[in-house]
Amino acid sequence: MDSGELVDSLRRRALSMLRSARLRIEWGDYDLACFDAEQAVQLRLKASLLRLFGEATRVHGVLEHLSLLRRRLAEAGFKTAADSLSDLVRAERELVELLDESYIMARYGSPGMYRKIDAERAVEFAERLLKALEKLEEAMLR
Repeated sequence: MDSGELVDSLRRRALSMLRSARLRIEWGDYDLACFDAEQAVQLRLKASLLRLFGEATRVHGVLEHLSLLRRRLAEAGFKTAADSLSDLVRAERELVELLDESYIMARYGSPGMYRKIDAERAVEFAERLLKALEKLEEAMLR
């Protein structure tokens, strides 16, 4: 599989995980809805890093991927985009932490740790972030 195919595959999987997260909210499965939202974001960040910088990451975690993307943007001279990403992380720090935490807690934590509102906020943030990454890529690859 070449890198273009891998990027497409990661993007499709991210959207699939986001659909799964929405369904899990409907089913009342809030812990796994948060986990699926985290996976959607993580996969989409991996796709962006690969598409924009040719970097296939082995790291895990939303914050770690966001930090890596911000660094790569700054190194490539896209200071405005890097600053915008930093601002997003600062403004949504609580949700970034919720997503990162859900990676572990949905698997090993106490069932029922997350409430409906947590899952809804996680999915809404994931949707916004996926759209922002798409716009970022479009702007950079023009």
